[in-house]
Amino acid sequence: MRNYRFELLHNEIPGFVEKDHIIPAHSLEDALRKFTRKHEIEPPAYWDEPVYDKNMELSFKRDGAAVRYRISWP
Repeated sequence: MRNYRFELLHNEIPGFVEKDHIIPAHSLEDALRKFTRKHEIEPPAYWDEPVYDKNMELSFKRDGAAVRYRISWP
């Protein structure tokens, strides 16, 4: 299992108070599934896990507003 760190970069969702946190998961896909389920937000329609980099930035949506996170892992 890896620890995936989610760093809040930008938030447009009213009432969304979550900030940075770490999610233990077996894969990046698993971490994203846990994150979107916990916060009841929509995952990006398309994303690719980087081959060489150990981080990426993704936007998630709820009710037309977005929140952007940098996700990193060891």
